[in-house]
Amino acid sequence: MRGWALFPLLGLALAQVGLLDGPRPSSEVRGTLEGDARQGYRVRVEFLVEVGGNPLQGTTYQALTWDGKLYLCPGACDTFRLSGYSPGGTYTQAVFDLYDTQNRLRGKAGVDTEYDTSGKPYRHRVDYAVWPLTRTRTWQVSPDNPVPLERGGWLTARPPGGSPERYRYPGMESYEPPSGGSILSGISPGDRDLAQKTLIDSLAALRQFYRRQPSGSEIWFFVPEVSPWTLSLAQEFREQNGGQERFVVPEWTAYTYCSTTYRNDSRFHVLPRPTLAKKEALAVIWPPQGGTQKGAVMAGAYLVDRPAWQETDSVSFNTALVPTADGLPEARAYVWGEISQGNLKARVEFKEMTLGEPVYAGYRSYGPDWNGSDSFNLGRGTESVQLALDPSRIYYYTKTGPALDDKGGTGATPFWCGRPPPGGC
Repeated sequence: MRGWALFPLLGLALAQVGLLDGPRPSSEVRGTLEGDARQGYRVRVEFLVEVGGNPLQGTTYQALTWDGKLYLCPGACDTFRLSGYSPGGTYTQAVFDLYDTQNRLRGKAGVDTEYDTSGKPYRHRVDYAVWPLTRTRTWQVSPDNPVPLERGGWLTARPPGGSPERYRYPGMESYEPPSGGSILSGISPGDRDLAQKTLIDSLAALRQFYRRQPSGSEIWFFVPEVSPWTLSLAQEFREQNGGQERFVVPEWTAYTYCSTTYRNDSRFHVLPRPTLAKKEALAVIWPPQGGTQKGAVMAGAYLVDRPAWQETDSVSFNTALVPTADGLPEARAYVWGEISQGNLKARVEFKEMTLGEPVYAGYRSYGPDWNGSDSFNLGRGTESVQLALDPSRIYYYTKTGPALDDKGGTGATPFWCGRPPPGGC
C-alpha cells in the first residue's frame, strides 16, 4: 500500500532583508525589493553607519617648549598627542592628527606660532577638535537608490560618502533580468509553410493562440526538460483548447525521471538523442484526425523558461520532484504564490511504503540446514525475506514475527515452525 504524507515547506518572505556576500555583514546593510517580473526588480539599499556626536572644540596657548600633548575630556578624559609635532619649532597654520593613549585617531589640531612686538616667537596657539568615543549608529540610504537587480540577484550600491560595493539579494539566485520573452508561433507542421508568424509575448496572447487551434487538438512538447512553466503551458492548452498534451524529452532527462511519478505517466515519451538545447525546443499542435484546419508550432527557450510576463508573476502548479541522490523517496510538490512578492510556498508530499493486509503465500518445507531466507511474490514482484534463525538450535515450536526484506525493511510477518512435534506444526 502506498500513501502520500504531507510536509509543509514555506518560503521566507521579508519586506526588508540583509544583503549577502559583500564587504559588510548582512546586519549592517539591508535592501527592500520593489518592481515586478515584467519590468524588472530594483532594490532600495540602506547602510548602518556610525555618526559621531558633537566634537569637543577649543583653543589653548602653549609654551614653545610644549611637548605636544593635551589633556582633554570629550566624554571620557584622556591625554591626546599631536602626531608629527616637534617641540621648539615654529608653525604657521600647521595641522596635526590627534591620537589618544590607545593610539586611536580622535580628531585634529591646528598650531600657529605667535610673535611678540620685537618679532620673536614666544608661544603656540593650539586650536583643537576631538570627537567622543561614544557614537550613534543609524541607517542611511544609498545615494544610488533604487539600484537595479542584476542577474543572479547581484546589485551595486554606494554607502553615503563611500565607494561602490557589491552585494547579493537573498533568494534571487536564479533571477534573470527581463528580456521580454516571446514564443514564435504559427508555423504549419504539415508542409512547413510559414502560414502566419506571430510572437506570443503575454499570457493573454497565448490563450488567444490556443483558442484559435482546432478544438480537441494534441500538443506535443519537445523540450530538454518538463519545467513547471512547461506544465503551465500544457494546463493552459487543456483549459483553452480542450485537447491533451504529450511531453518528449531526451534520453538523459528521461533517465532522471525514472525515480519520479513521470515514470508511469503515459504522457511522457523519450526522444532518441542524449540532450536537447532549450533554443531547439518545439511544441507541435496536431489537429484532430480528419480535420481541415492546419496545426501549428511554437518554438523557443520560453517553452521551458518562464518569460517575464506580468500575468505569470502569480503561479500555482503541481510538479514532480527529481531526487538528487539514490535511495530518496518519490515526491511531488504543489507550489503557489507571487514571484515579485517573494512569497512562494510549496506543499511537499512523499510516497511511503506501508504493510498491507496479510497474504497467505503457501506452505513450504525446508531442510535442517535452512538459513531462514526465501523469496515470495505477493503481487509486487519477487521479494526476499530473511528470518533470524540460529542454525545451531533445533526448533520444536511455532512462532510468528517480522522478517526483513532485501532492503532491510519489514517486508512480511511469516508463520513458521521448526522440526514438527507429533501432531504437526
